Amino acid sequence: MKPVQRLILFLHSFSGGVLMPILSLLLLERGCDLRTLPLVLGVYSATVILCEVPTGVCADLLGRKKTFLISCALGVGSMLALLLSGSVWGLLPGFVLYGLYRAFSSGSLDALIIEEYAAAHGGEGYAAITGQLSLCQSVGLAAGAVAGGALPNWRGYGLHLMIRLVLAAAVGLLCLAFVRETRREPAGPRPTLRGYLCEAAGIVKGARAMAGLLVCLLSTGALISLVEAYWQPMFTAIITPEQTPLLGVVSAVGFASAALVNVLIRRAKAAAGAAEWRRYAVLRIILAASAALFALQANVPGFFVFYGLLYLLLGGADVLEQTLMNRMVPDAQRAGLLSVASLSCQLGGLLACGVAGAAVGTLGFAGLCLTAGAAVLLCTASALFLRKPRKSVTN
Repeated sequence: MKPVQRLILFLHSFSGGVLMPILSLLLLERGCDLRTLPLVLGVYSATVILCEVPTGVCADLLGRKKTFLISCALGVGSMLALLLSGSVWGLLPGFVLYGLYRAFSSGSLDALIIEEYAAAHGGEGYAAITGQLSLCQSVGLAAGAVAGGALPNWRGYGLHLMIRLVLAAAVGLLCLAFVRETRREPAGPRPTLRGYLCEAAGIVKGARAMAGLLVCLLSTGALISLVEAYWQPMFTAIITPEQTPLLGVVSAVGFASAALVNVLIRRAKAAAGAAEWRRYAVLRIILAASAALFALQANVPGFFVFYGLLYLLLGGADVLEQTLMNRMVPDAQRAGLLSVASLSCQLGGLLACGVAGAAVGTLGFAGLCLTAGAAVLLCTASALFLRKPRKSVTN
C-alpha cells in the first residue's frame, strides 16, 4: 500500500475514532434517553441500508475515487448538522447525512486499493492487502478514540464534532490531490445498472458460501450495534467523573485488539478451504460466549478485559471474512458486493436497534447481549451448512 493511501486511511479512521468513545453520551446529552438512543442510531442504520448497494454500484460504474469524494462532502455536512442540533428531532437530519456518508465511503476506496495491490501481486495478494487495510484502520480508530476520550465535553461535545468535520474535509482534499484511479474499460458494451445488479445477484445466489458469510455478518452487525449503543452508559455507571478520560482508553483497547489479531492472523500459517472456515467458526463461537460474559462486567478491569476480547475476536473474524469474500468476488463487482456485505451488517444493526428500543427495559443489557450471542452461534451454524455443496441427484 502506498504511503499516501495509508495516510488517507489513517486520517479517515482517526476521525471516526474521535466520536466512538462519546457518541452515545453525545446523543444522551442532546435529548435522547435509553429507549430513544437505539432508535436514533437505527435511523443511521436504515439510511445506510437503503443506500449501501446503490452507492456500491455507483463506485463500480462511475469510479471509486468520485464516490469516496462524495462521502467526504457528506461527512462535512453531517457534522455541521449535528453541531446545530439540540433535540432528538434535530439529531435526525445529521444522522441521515452520516448514514449517507457511511454508505458512500463503504467499499469505494478499499476496492480501489485492493484491486491495485492485487494487480501488482496476483490473486494471492488478497489476504495481505485486506490485512493491511484492517490494521491501518484499526490503528487510526484506536488513536482517534484515545484523543476523543481525552477531549473535554465542550458545548455538548461540539469540539469533537468540529475536529471530525475538519478531518473529513482534509481527507477529501488529500484524496482529490493524490489518489489516482485506473479505470478499466469493459471489453464489451458498458453494462447497464439492471445488468450489473442481475450479475451481482447471480454471484450471491450461485455461491452458497457467500450467502453464509452474509448471514454471519447480519448477526455480527446486531452484536456490534448493541455493544456500541450501551457500553458508554454502562461504563460511566461504574466509574467516577474523574475517570471519564478512560472512555477513550476503552475504545482504544478495542481497536488495538482488532489490530493485534490482524497481525497475528497474517503471521500465522496460511490456511485455505476447510481449514480457513474452521478458524472462522472457532472465532465466532468464542465471540458468542464472550458477548455474554461482557454484559455481566461490573468493575473496570473486567470491563477492559472483555471489551478488548470482543474486538479481538471481531477483528479476527473480519480478516477471515474479507479474505474468503474477496476470493469469491470478480473485480467488476467488487465494490458493489462489498457494499452488500456492509448492507447485511447494517441490517443486523438496524434489527438490533428496533429490538433494543422495545426490550431494553425488560431484558436489560445483559439479556440483549445473551440474545445477540445466541444469534451469532445460530448464524455460524447456518454458514457452515450453506458452505457444503449440494449433493447431486442422478436418476
